[in-house]
Amino acid sequence: MFRFGPFEIDPARRTVRRDTRELAIGARAFDLLVALVERRDRVVGKNELLDCVWPGAFVEEGNLAVQVSTLRKLLGARSIATVPGRGYRFVAALDAVARVVPSEGGQRPEFGMHAAPRFPNLHPASSPDDAPLFGRDADLAAVRTLLVRHRLVTLCGGSGFGKSALGLNIAAQLYREGAFEATWTVQLAPVDDPDRVATSVAGVLQVEHGGDLVSEAIGRALQHMQGLLLIDNCEHVADAVTALAAVLLDKVPGLTILVTSQVPLKLAAERVYRLGGLAIPVEPEVRGALALFEARVRIARSSFALGGSEWAGAAEICRRLDGNPLAIELAAARVPLLGVEGVRSRLDERFRLLRRDPRFSASRHETLHEAIRWSAEFLSPQDQAVFRRLAVFAGSFGLVEAQRVAADISTDEWDVLDRLGTLVERSLVSVEPGLVPRYRLLETVRIYAAERLAAAGETEDMRARHAEALAAAFALLDDRRWEMTSEQIYSLLYPEIDNLRSALAWAREAQGRATLALGLAARAMWLWDAANITAEGSAQLAYFDQAAARERLAPSMRALFWSARTFDSSGVDPNGPTALDSSVAVACNAIGEACDSKERRFLYDALTRAAIHDARAGRVEGARERVQLARSLEEQQWPPRKLAMRWFAESELAEAEDRLADAYSAQYTRARLACLAGEEAAQLHAAALLVAFLVGMDRIDSALESATEAMASISSDLPAHRTRSLRVSWADALVAAGRPAEAAAKLAPALSLYEDSASQWSLLDSLAYLCAAGGDMRVAAQTITVADRAYDGRGFVRKPHLHRARERLATALAVALPVDELAKMQALGSALSETQAIHLGANAVTLIRTDLP
Repeated sequence: MFRFGPFEIDPARRTVRRDTRELAIGARAFDLLVALVERRDRVVGKNELLDCVWPGAFVEEGNLAVQVSTLRKLLGARSIATVPGRGYRFVAALDAVARVVPSEGGQRPEFGMHAAPRFPNLHPASSPDDAPLFGRDADLAAVRTLLVRHRLVTLCGGSGFGKSALGLNIAAQLYREGAFEATWTVQLAPVDDPDRVATSVAGVLQVEHGGDLVSEAIGRALQHMQGLLLIDNCEHVADAVTALAAVLLDKVPGLTILVTSQVPLKLAAERVYRLGGLAIPVEPEVRGALALFEARVRIARSSFALGGSEWAGAAEICRRLDGNPLAIELAAARVPLLGVEGVRSRLDERFRLLRRDPRFSASRHETLHEAIRWSAEFLSPQDQAVFRRLAVFAGSFGLVEAQRVAADISTDEWDVLDRLGTLVERSLVSVEPGLVPRYRLLETVRIYAAERLAAAGETEDMRARHAEALAAAFALLDDRRWEMTSEQIYSLLYPEIDNLRSALAWAREAQGRATLALGLAARAMWLWDAANITAEGSAQLAYFDQAAARERLAPSMRALFWSARTFDSSGVDPNGPTALDSSVAVACNAIGEACDSKERRFLYDALTRAAIHDARAGRVEGARERVQLARSLEEQQWPPRKLAMRWFAESELAEAEDRLADAYSAQYTRARLACLAGEEAAQLHAAALLVAFLVGMDRIDSALESATEAMASISSDLPAHRTRSLRVSWADALVAAGRPAEAAAKLAPALSLYEDSASQWSLLDSLAYLCAAGGDMRVAAQTITVADRAYDGRGFVRKPHLHRARERLATALAVALPVDELAKMQALGSALSETQAIHLGANAVTLIRTDLP
């Protein structure tokens, strides 16, 4: 309780009296008055007052001026002084500070200056209902649980992630519930001198220390208290807070301390809770980050609601801002002027876009740029160098790559490890846990770091280092990749896909980096293949495929290039990797005259895949030549997965030569080798071809039995798209058996697995045969017309047994449809895209499937 002149302030009852009369005062004005009285020893900044009175909320500064004006009218114009450019100070002289002591008749106030406070500076108005949190229920519950079990809990997180709002919310809840005898909050953001930390805490606690050590005086004053002390925003004076917390934990057994900071205190008693961004819903609903976005827009536009047309744009804004509450609030404030789409489209200029009214002085809470600068400015020069250099990584990155990029003459790889640890502690770099952890700069932080990198004149050198580090990481797999499964390669390399795209984009513009770029693009084909997006990889490789560049490559690199060039089997470009002419064999032969084991492996890869492409394009002589050359390079000690490629090529060649029994035998050997390698995806692909060969040999019962056994063997963790070719072959076998409804039931799940796939066109034949078997000859005619065009456009031909099936369908269509009707269907088919034809066939399959009993 406080007295000055005729006035008496009772924080517990939230009343202000003049003499004996209680004055009418609003909740905000009362909170502001108590905040100023409790901090009467200094000027209180506007931002600090906004945080005290409207914790966690976005409020214009003009509201503060209104409440100050209200208090001056109530208490007298000279009670509160304005300090231009700094804030406000309570200047009326206090007559006494009171504490409540028990008496027989209840409680009574006892006035006089006391060392041991009994009342908090946090009030019920600062409650969750007053300043709602969005998307923090789980965090709030977790921190509360930690506070029950531990006496020191630190909320860590980057700038703007809402540490203060969550801390105040938790403290307010505990105060309302009576969990502690007293609850205080100390705001250290304005305190820039570590020596003032203890005195600032003493001022809030109303502890007189005289000439004593301040921390010891606080400890004596609180030694019999059961209280919660919230120390807010202390990363810039963390060492001083650590020293004070150590003393208080020792001297005050009933004290619990909650700290908000970008760095932990590193005390043994401390438990750290790291606060991440707000969750962004993946479905069109308004919660988490989007609920905050909507609520903040409504401050200026009360009718605003996130409907279907704006939900996706708002979700992208929140996602690109990493769920950062401060950034989301600043973005929402721009919506009334620019609209959701206007804000979304300008996020590349976020540091200019996301700022509050420029008429007010900038602080770390008023511009996104300043918020991040606050975090980074306390770093040492060496830490700052590592921080800005990490900006070249897109997405996550590994430790080894970070060391290769950030190390220099003065900072070796071990120093980079230590600096990285500092950046993680300061919440500038986040850790993605795993067997081998990866690291990430959130996008907004990365953009800031990139600014610093450009200012230091290091951007080009670091981008080159980034590409070199990535190429080195991929090169490490040259000798291992054939001992790994596709899934292992995917899990190891896919986290680098954003870095890969970034490095290749840089290489397009860089001068004199053709060899580096070509090597990186070539080695990356194993990743594109494992990720089932070989078309993108082939496009990247084709960009760097220049004859002049290839001539300068070392033999092993040329062999690597040819190996990668043959990866794409989608057949998009008849003159591209699916239609390699004899120059490939000539080049491979010339290199192969005197090559080491690594070169032989790359050449072997190139020859076997080129043979497969040639067989599919009907170039039987070329396929035979390449298979023979591959045999001459083969070494029996090679891993099974590598040897399986030659048997795959042998099978394709035999199929093209209409030797289905030999094709079956070679594919069976491939399946056995894939099994030895643990390559389940290759096993299933081989099984699909084996079923197709059995159908081609008219062994329908064996085909159905083989398909059933193969499907039953699939492990539960295999990605669904790996099973699609087997499902299609199974459906083909059922069509051949005269069971179209069952075939439709098997084929239908496979259709969605081919969506957006470069090999989607390969479904067209199967759809046409199924539609014809199901009686829908019109759709069959349209679909097979598109299939013919797809083969021609890719330079492919149907293998002899597939050609015979096509001829049988042509005969069936001629019998079932009048000449003019057939011509009409073919004309309609000619106008369809491949995707349209697949949708047309899929709709027909759905109807056929309904005939299943």
